[in-house]
Amino acid sequence: YIMEQQELFFAAVADFIAILSGAAAGIWLYMRKKYISYTEKVLSSIDDILAGRGTERFDVEEETLLSKVQMKLKKLAEIKKKEIMAYGTYQLYADDLTDTVIGTYEMGEDRLIGVFALKSQAANIKVDLEDGEYTNLIDGSKVTVKSERMKTEGKPVILEI
Repeated sequence: YIMEQQELFFAAVADFIAILSGAAAGIWLYMRKKYISYTEKVLSSIDDILAGRGTERFDVEEETLLSKVQMKLKKLAEIKKKEIMAYGTYQLYADDLTDTVIGTYEMGEDRLIGVFALKSQAANIKVDLEDGEYTNLIDGSKVTVKSERMKTEGKPVILEI
């Protein structure tokens, strides 16, 4: 009798594991479809910008991951359209200690300074700026410069001076 009960128990466990495996596979396929759909929408958004169609089709009012990506792309497209980006001169500097690239565009008295952490790590970066508070053009956050240094949280920063 005990052997029979054990066999029934193990058969039930095997059935349960099979059901879970099927459910896991179904969930995986669903998530894969969602990821592919999201990726295609992001790539379509990038294609719109590169093709010069602009960002009019972006839905930046929603609170979705796609709308947040589109909002960042829209900000970057606006920055790219600035006259300084077309006619200014630029320089790039690499900070090997923090794996950060600092880029500057200059045109007359105008400057854009970008700080990009290549490994998305926080760092205290030396910048050629006066002490003060600046606004990150990408996300509107405030960036403080003190003693020609600014702290980054690993996010890209573009400042207009």
